[in-house]
Amino acid sequence: MSLFANPSAKPDSPYSAAERDVISLAGAAEARDAISLCPAYEATPLHTMAAEAEAWGINAVYFKDEGPRFGLNAFKSLGGAYAVARVLSAHLSEQLGHEVSIRELARGEHTVLTAPITVACASSGNHGRAVAAGARHFGCQAVIYVPGDTLEARAKAVESEGAKVVRHSGTYDDAVRDVETTARDEGWVVISDTSWPGYEDIPKTVMTGYTVMAAEALEQMIALDAPRPTHVIIQGGVGGVAAATCGYLAETLPDDYPTMIVVEPEAAACVLASAQAGKPSPATGDLQTIVGPLNCQEVSAIAWPILANRVTAIATVTDDEILAAITDLGARDTAIGTGPAGAAGYAAAKQILANPGMRETLGLTSNSVLLLFGTEGSVAGVGGG
Repeated sequence: MSLFANPSAKPDSPYSAAERDVISLAGAAEARDAISLCPAYEATPLHTMAAEAEAWGINAVYFKDEGPRFGLNAFKSLGGAYAVARVLSAHLSEQLGHEVSIRELARGEHTVLTAPITVACASSGNHGRAVAAGARHFGCQAVIYVPGDTLEARAKAVESEGAKVVRHSGTYDDAVRDVETTARDEGWVVISDTSWPGYEDIPKTVMTGYTVMAAEALEQMIALDAPRPTHVIIQGGVGGVAAATCGYLAETLPDDYPTMIVVEPEAAACVLASAQAGKPSPATGDLQTIVGPLNCQEVSAIAWPILANRVTAIATVTDDEILAAITDLGARDTAIGTGPAGAAGYAAAKQILANPGMRETLGLTSNSVLLLFGTEGSVAGVGGG
């Protein structure tokens, strides 16, 4: 593994208007209100890891387990399904000349009008499944492009939500470009968690949905009478969930903002490449890792400014370190089933806390409180899942 200190980080700077345009407390509250309308909504578990905290020599470790989220096995359902609802609400409101609420869509009141609409995206599994579930729930169609290295189990999970799955021969980033081109020709609506020039509003909506995960974690820590987190490790990918988490915490905890560490696979580290270059830059690795949802070559344009300001360091981990983390989590007295993306933060923490130099760089001491996010549950065929 490696650790790189972000030279442009200004974590204590005031939260700017430009950052708030992407992630705001008002937007986060609106997203949570809408997402909580789902009868299946409930906060996912926050595990207290006392044995790990003792072994690692810090005050406390908490692990937010997103495996049970809506029965969809990942946090992505917070963003993808919410964005589908927002897109359909806006489209029908314009078409009918009056506001159509997400609550009406959830009750199935406009399926005749939503049925002809198709939403689409590229995904290695979790985001695509979330978009497909949103389409099924709110009554429209979904087409999901999955890159060539997508595990069959992930593709099947997307298909189980009723979506048409297109198996793309290229990388995730290739699939993003192709689905965007095809969507223009076919009249589909792209629901992506990455952005490009001229396409920003929907990714902002997706990212805003992700803030629910961080909001729940803070509330659960308060309920446990736990101190606020001093350090947070969050997964990278295109940077959407990392920027959402950074932005939400920066606004919520302006005087106690934690040290933020982004974790990426060594062979797919676009946030690292961007931090090293001081601007959005593609990952230099071959993208061949077991961590499908994090195998991203390019960072999201709207996520990058928040990451550049708010992330103190970027950690990279290997497949072997992630597999060991999956085994460790499954062997706990209170076992946690997680897939490669979900175990990445734990893998980074294990390596960092065993390295005195890395601990010192990040200010990790016996008083530190570490918050980890298990962003996906077990994945069939990986780590015994």
